[in-house]
Amino acid sequence: MALEPPEAPRRPRLTPPMADARRAITDCLEAEDAARPGGIAPGSLFLIAVSGGADSLALAYAASFVFARAGHRVEAIIIDHQLQHDSAEVALTAQETLKTMGVDAHIVPVDIGPMDIRSGDSESGDVMSREVAGNAGNIESRARDARYEALSAVAASRGATAVLLGHTKDDQAETVLLGLTRGSGPQSIAGMQSVSGLWWRPFLGLSRAATEQVCVDAGLAWWSDPHNSEDRFVRPRIRHRVMPVLEQQLGPGVADALVRTAELVRQDGEVLDQMANDVYESLGDQASAGIVPVGLWQSQPAAVVSRVLRLVAKNAVGSHLSHTHTEALMRLVTHWRGQGPVDIPGGRVVRQGDELRFSPQ
Repeated sequence: MALEPPEAPRRPRLTPPMADARRAITDCLEAEDAARPGGIAPGSLFLIAVSGGADSLALAYAASFVFARAGHRVEAIIIDHQLQHDSAEVALTAQETLKTMGVDAHIVPVDIGPMDIRSGDSESGDVMSREVAGNAGNIESRARDARYEALSAVAASRGATAVLLGHTKDDQAETVLLGLTRGSGPQSIAGMQSVSGLWWRPFLGLSRAATEQVCVDAGLAWWSDPHNSEDRFVRPRIRHRVMPVLEQQLGPGVADALVRTAELVRQDGEVLDQMANDVYESLGDQASAGIVPVGLWQSQPAAVVSRVLRLVAKNAVGSHLSHTHTEALMRLVTHWRGQGPVDIPGGRVVRQGDELRFSPQ
């Protein structure tokens, strides 16, 4: 008796939001294929990071079509942060939803470390109110670090070409606004890149509302993370309180303006980064030994010098300099009065004659 071929997943009628989502992924794929010598190998594997929310489900839905048509493979990775009592159930539901698209999904639990359980139910009623002592923001940071580490590990083990993330235009606007308020320099204002090494973010030109509409049109039920509505986290406060006020007081288009600003800053930053790399390379063995001649300040603009200092700190000491540390190093030259060494994360910098010398601690 002949076996019936497996039934392909049924896809609903294509709507404009669904077409926009596919186009965004297609544009990203084609750009990367053209940028790589020899292009992307046929049959390459791409991973999709899925939370069960609308952004990532819409991404998986569109990507499963685009990559299959291009002759590639997709799989989904669901990171279970184990921050909520029903996180395992949420992950399984997302896995089942992905199955209806014909996408295999792997659930990866992560442990973000010990927590301080301070109280019972939160306002949402179904969230374990667990908080890292002293700073709720640490939860966001540690969860993000754990998520990216797990995704990187899976990508390496699976030989994936890229990991697709569901960040949208709204996420980008919130990131830029966060960077502005922190005063942490153009790197944070530049926001997220659509492609940065392993990470692809093809939806940075789409709004969150658009991804939700994709899910509605595709008949996909999505999960709303209760953390995204909790005021103890900075990003939800920006999303639900700050952005609506800005739109109300300044008019519509604030998110678009922030995203446009990020793009312009990023373009300028790429030029400055290239200039700094050229200077770093010209220093040769000096730079790799952690030595920066003071004369650099006379020949290069401050924006380039500060980048060179960060490169030297990273490569010679393994240190990532904050703006405060960079400014302190700059003062060793611009305000030199014979002051002592400057401590940086994992190291120390001292001025000796006409040189700054980096050393690990």
